Amino acid sequence: MTTDIPAYSGPDLCALSAVAVVDLLRRGDVSPEELIAASETRHAQTDPAVNAMPTTCFDRARKAARSLPAPSETRGALYGLPVGIKDLTAVEGVRTTWGTAALAEYVPEASDPLVERDRTTRGSCHRQDEHPGIRRRCQHLQRHLRRDPQPA
Repeated sequence: MTTDIPAYSGPDLCALSAVAVVDLLRRGDVSPEELIAASETRHAQTDPAVNAMPTTCFDRARKAARSLPAPSETRGALYGLPVGIKDLTAVEGVRTTWGTAALAEYVPEASDPLVERDRTTRGSCHRQDEHPGIRRRCQHLQRHLRRDPQPA
């Protein structure tokens, strides 16, 4: 049995790999603002069907992107690349539910250290992604990246 996969119909930038996009950023062929706009367009096209992003932060991401110095070889490998943060990770001032209705209105006062490290090396986050089915895997990854010795 074969399944027909519809042709990709989103912004061209969203079809590229992160490696290709970072190369465009380093060469100055694309800006973080253009990437955020492409992400926002793709979100508008797909989220009504998949409902994967309960909270978006596109304006916040644009503000952060405008304050970034130009990318250079001395910046982090993914500098300027917008990224979605899972709804399992606290982001200061952004509704974070951990995939549960009981926390639907929770807004953390501080970001998780993982988010802070990402913000200082990459530059901007543009949404909270909800994937409660992989919560444990994300928590394990967070502990690993923090070098926290707690068991998974």
